[in-house]
Amino acid sequence: MKKIFLPLFLLVSIVISGCTQRPVETAEDFETFRLGFVPTENAVELTPKAEELAQFLEEQMNLKVEIFVPTSYEPLIEGLRFNNLDAAFMDSSPAWIAHNKAGAEVVLAELKNGEPFYYAEIFALADS
Repeated sequence: MKKIFLPLFLLVSIVISGCTQRPVETAEDFETFRLGFVPTENAVELTPKAEELAQFLEEQMNLKVEIFVPTSYEPLIEGLRFNNLDAAFMDSSPAWIAHNKAGAEVVLAELKNGEPFYYAEIFALADS
């Protein structure tokens, strides 16, 4: 199971941490680690995958992990903002909003050739 989840956990495009709103010194200060996921796919399909990751993280961190899979990114931002989530997987647009509204910061990003990586495209009309 470790071979499946570690790459998923490490290769996620962006993880946002809400810990700036909830000061914690050590893992012992946590009773439960609350982790949100942006539903990049159907929430019903994502939830079992998130639950498996939560189980893996519980074993690795020796800490209860609760997951939250809303139908859009807004509840994740509000969860970070009002201290109901400790961290969330999200892409750059919601991450920027979470940074501005909740003081969240990127703590994990995808690496390509050992460097942080993000791929984006911009489309514009030819006469613009």
